[in-house]
Amino acid sequence: MVYCGKPSKACLECRVRRRRCDMTKPSCGQCLRAGAECTGFRDVHSLRFRNQSAQVIRKANTAQASDSPVATVRKHQPGSDTSDERQQGLIHSWVQQSMHKLYATPSLPCRDQQPLQFFIHHYISEYAALSYGRRSSFQSIYSQAPAHGYLSNVVQAVGMASLANLHHSPHFRQAAFKRYSSVLRGIRLALTEPNHTVSEQLLVTVMLLNLFEIVTCDGINLSSWNQHERGELALCYLWNLNQLQSPTGRNIFIHLRTEVLINCLQQRKPIPSMMLKWIAEARRFEDVQETPAGQLADIIVRICAFISFVKNPSSTDALSRYISEVLSIDKELEAWSAKYQNESMTADDLSHNLSMINTCNLCNCARIILHETRHQVLLQRRNLFRLPSSSFHNPILTVSYTAIRNSIRSICSSVPIVQAYFRNKQGGIPAGCGMTLIWPLFVAGTASSATPTERDWISLQLRQIGESNGLQRAKVASLHVANSNHGSHNNGSSS
Repeated sequence: MVYCGKPSKACLECRVRRRRCDMTKPSCGQCLRAGAECTGFRDVHSLRFRNQSAQVIRKANTAQASDSPVATVRKHQPGSDTSDERQQGLIHSWVQQSMHKLYATPSLPCRDQQPLQFFIHHYISEYAALSYGRRSSFQSIYSQAPAHGYLSNVVQAVGMASLANLHHSPHFRQAAFKRYSSVLRGIRLALTEPNHTVSEQLLVTVMLLNLFEIVTCDGINLSSWNQHERGELALCYLWNLNQLQSPTGRNIFIHLRTEVLINCLQQRKPIPSMMLKWIAEARRFEDVQETPAGQLADIIVRICAFISFVKNPSSTDALSRYISEVLSIDKELEAWSAKYQNESMTADDLSHNLSMINTCNLCNCARIILHETRHQVLLQRRNLFRLPSSSFHNPILTVSYTAIRNSIRSICSSVPIVQAYFRNKQGGIPAGCGMTLIWPLFVAGTASSATPTERDWISLQLRQIGESNGLQRAKVASLHVANSNHGSHNNGSSS
């Protein structure tokens, strides 16, 4: 028996983080603000004297064992009290390591660590995050996340759900949805606190809830691409605009902006007014690498406003103005594409250009949707206005057809370039990169001008992305594209 001195009265989370605990019951204020689970407070008197025989024996055994990170993980027991603490410590160290070495280890880490390892490998390692261009931001946010908080839980949920899909594991699936529910409860609890400010961790957590939906997608309705857009936008109302001045805050917003642009294009609806304010504000602080995406965002804002409000021209004059506006917007897309597209389609510097490929694919999708909408309007209004097909209608349709065909080819050509880069990497295309290809391939494959051969190829690519990375939405999108080849194209609405 040894005297251990005066022990801390703080809860476990505050002791780990070395912060002052106010010991409020049932949850201390620090844990409540961080969205962490407060484990309660210890009996001080029972801790003054402790039997440390087991600890001494364990230290002696540890000194003789290997000190490698993998060996440490292998000895860890899933049921120990420090499981989540050790996971949090591993996040920072594992991101720094070569993922090739981690996967080359003969034996897997313990069951509790597999979802975390999967997430790191597929979403935040340098190997996986090339297409995001923001690895350092994610790394810093995760390294500061509470061990028992909602961010750690959503990371586990995504990893578990992915493994459940890959290995057809009911155990992982049940555990994933349990974590998912815990995250939702944690967020609700955090937002009920008076004067609560939205942290970067909270916004990233809500964005990862959308990733969870991509992984677990069960429905056949793909009309909405982001089930948590309303939650993300609601948090924007509470976010501080000054956070756009930091690279980390701006990187988070760029990812959020892309999700909103995709969802609004997919649903043919205008960009929410709050997001318009943020988009304009972000342009003030963007650096040279962020400028292309910022310029494209401005064009897509115009597209979404146009296709959502001008759907049925009521006269030939209105139809002429409609066509002129489409051509004006399309010229902006063409100019943007001519300036940036060629830069992204070279494999030599792909490690720097993957994020640009994603931006170019977004441009191609916007162009397809713009011309698909115009094509539908012209077909609907042709008989009503008795348009002369030879001198007016057919040439315009030809312009739209050519624009759509070029965009489909550009999207399809981006896939082999990405595949070429990861061909010699262990595990192939990581989920973080494969995920960014799902929507562009879906839009290209369900476009009216796609050929049967293209649809077969696109459907195959989507199925392979889904099967190799545990992304269920890719499989659902593959079925939509395959059905489009049989005359049931509905652009993602429920069938």
